[in-house]
Amino acid sequence: DECIDYKYYFGASTIAVYLAIVVTYISNKILRNIVLRNVKSEHHTSFDETSISTTRKIFLACYINMCIIILVAFGTTTTGEPAVLMDNYIFSGPHSDFERRWYGTVAFYLVVNFIVITFPQFWTKYYNYFVWNRITKFHALKEITDRKGKNYPTQYSLNQIEVDNNTFDVNVRTGETLAWMFMAMTFGSGVPLLLPLCAFVLTMLFRMDKYLFCRFYVQPKKSTAALMEYVLSVLPFAAVVRLAFSIYILSSGIINTTFPAASGTDASAQGYSASAISLDSYNTEIASLQNEHYLPEFLSFLEIRVFQANTLPLFIFLVLILIVIAIRRFWDFLPFVVIYKWSWRLMKYLFRCNSFRASKTPGFIHPYDLTFHHPDPLRNQEASLSGGYIKYLRHKDDRPFSWWYYLCYCTKLCFKHKEPVLPELGFRWEILEDGDFDVKIKTWPATM
Repeated sequence: DECIDYKYYFGASTIAVYLAIVVTYISNKILRNIVLRNVKSEHHTSFDETSISTTRKIFLACYINMCIIILVAFGTTTTGEPAVLMDNYIFSGPHSDFERRWYGTVAFYLVVNFIVITFPQFWTKYYNYFVWNRITKFHALKEITDRKGKNYPTQYSLNQIEVDNNTFDVNVRTGETLAWMFMAMTFGSGVPLLLPLCAFVLTMLFRMDKYLFCRFYVQPKKSTAALMEYVLSVLPFAAVVRLAFSIYILSSGIINTTFPAASGTDASAQGYSASAISLDSYNTEIASLQNEHYLPEFLSFLEIRVFQANTLPLFIFLVLILIVIAIRRFWDFLPFVVIYKWSWRLMKYLFRCNSFRASKTPGFIHPYDLTFHHPDPLRNQEASLSGGYIKYLRHKDDRPFSWWYYLCYCTKLCFKHKEPVLPELGFRWEILEDGDFDVKIKTWPATM
C-alpha cells in the first residue's frame, strides 16, 4: 500500500536525521578534545600562536563537521562524477539543486542540530546560577572542600575558581562561536530561522561569559589581543560565504522567476504554448543551447546562476569584497608600496629625521598608562634604575577653583608647570593636566 510505504520511508528518514544529529554532536565533542591535545603537542614560539592555533582548528573542525559534511552527503552533481565518489556515497544525494524537498531533510537537520549544539552551552549555566544556587544558597566547590591547611577560603578565592575554571576557555569558545556564526551565514538565505537563533545564542553566551565569569574584573586566561585580531581577519570571509551561497540558493527557479508566465503563444517560441512553458525557462534553455558550443560547462552554469535580476547585485558585492580582501592581504607586496617604504627609509637615513626629532622631544608617559599596564618595562609605573616616575595628583574634578584654572577652562591655554632640571640626576618633574587625571611625570631629554 502507498500509505504504508510512505509512513515507512518517512519514519526511516526522520530516524536517520536524528541519528545524524546525535553523531554530529558527539563528533564535535571528540574533535574538540583531539584539537586541544594536538595543539599541546605542537611547538609554538609565543602564547599568541598557541591561542590562534587553537581557535582556528576548533573553528574549522566544527564548521566542516556541521556544514560541509551535510552538503557532501545530501548534494549531488548534474554531471558525471568518478566511480570512486559514487561508491563512497560522496555527492550522490537526492538534491541536485535548492528545492522544496530540501526543507524536509537538510533544513530540518540544520535547525535541530544548531539548537542541540548551542543551547546546552548556556542554559545549564543559567540554571545552576539562577535556579539551583538560589534554592540551595550554597555551592560547594571541590577546590574549596579539598583545601587543606590554615588558609581559609575567601570570596576572592571563589572568584578566581569561577574565572579560571576550565569550563570557560576563551580560545575554544571563540572557535565554536565562529563556527556557529558561519553556519548561520552559510544557510541563512535558505533557512532564515538560523539568523535569529544565532543572534539569540550569541547574546545569551555573551551575558553568561560577562556576568557570570568575568564579573570579578579579572582577565581570564588564554585571552590576548591577537585572538581578537584573528577574529576580525576572519569575519570578511563570513560575508563571502553568505553571498556565495545566497547566489546559489536565490538563483533557483522556485525562489524568484525573472519573467512571469505569459498567456497565449509567443512568437519567438515558434508554436510552443506559453501556458506550458514560461518565457524564463525558455530563455534559459535557449541560452544554454547557444553557449554549449563555445562556453565551458562551468562558465555556462555560472552565467545562468549569476546574471539574474536578484543575484547580479550580490555577485558584484561579492567581487568587491574579494578585491578588498586581496588588496589587504598583498598590500605590503604591491610595487608602489614597496617603493614608498624604501624611499621613506632612504630619506630618514639621509636627513637623519628620526635622530633630530628624538633629540628634541622629551620622554613622558601619557596618563592613560595609569589604568592600562603596558608589557614594555619602560612604560610601567616603576623603572628599575630611576624608580617610580609617575605620581598621581588628583582627578580633574578635584582641581581647586581659582582664577588660573578658570582662565585655562575659558581660553584653553594651559601652560605646563615645569620644575628646574636636577643637575645631579638629569631629569625634572612636570605636571601634566590632560585627560581625566592630573599626574606628576618625571621627564628627561630623549637620547639616541
